[in-house]
Amino acid sequence: MKRSLAVVLAAGALVVATVGPVYGAEAALVTAGLVSAVSALGLAAAHSLAGQRPKRPLKARFELVAGTAVGVILATVLAAAELMFVSNHDALLVSAIVLAAALVALRAARVASAGVVQEVGEIRDALTAVGDGERAPHVHAGAAVELTELADAASRMIEQLAQEEARRDAADAARRNLVASISHDLRTPLAALRLMLAAIEDDVVDESTRDRYLATMN
Repeated sequence: MKRSLAVVLAAGALVVATVGPVYGAEAALVTAGLVSAVSALGLAAAHSLAGQRPKRPLKARFELVAGTAVGVILATVLAAAELMFVSNHDALLVSAIVLAAALVALRAARVASAGVVQEVGEIRDALTAVGDGERAPHVHAGAAVELTELADAASRMIEQLAQEEARRDAADAARRNLVASISHDLRTPLAALRLMLAAIEDDVVDESTRDRYLATMN
């Protein structure tokens, strides 16, 4: 909000510096007030829409930027015409130019956002695939520096995740092999102990053999 307020003040100061030498101080101050007021309303609307939940799509945000700029210009021209700073003829001419520029600006916003929206979708799809168990996708992006950095970070995350899973699988395999080896090595002595215990329980050995079996088992 502080930066937006600074932009509004800068816009007003620019109008004063531009209009003042030509139309006088009074016209410059009134025009600056108009520009500042309309700019403040436009930026307030932009902040309000940007903070809405759920968030708006990127295309809508680009169009909002273009629409805000065009709306500020058009509202200022109409207000200036109403206050007789410019003639109705000039106001109509400028309004027609602004409206034509609005169409171009909205189309330009859509064109500019197309690549960004597409690559955001690709990054989303790649991360969804990773969540479903895939570890092969490498995320690419080049429409914007921020998206490139995001794609690189996602690719590094996928690679690190794959490495961690490989280490985990190796550790699990080693654990299973160890348990299998221990089980195999213990099978023979346990069988011998079981036979000696059965012989003692069935009382088929003499006293000295029984003591020897117990010592061996111990």
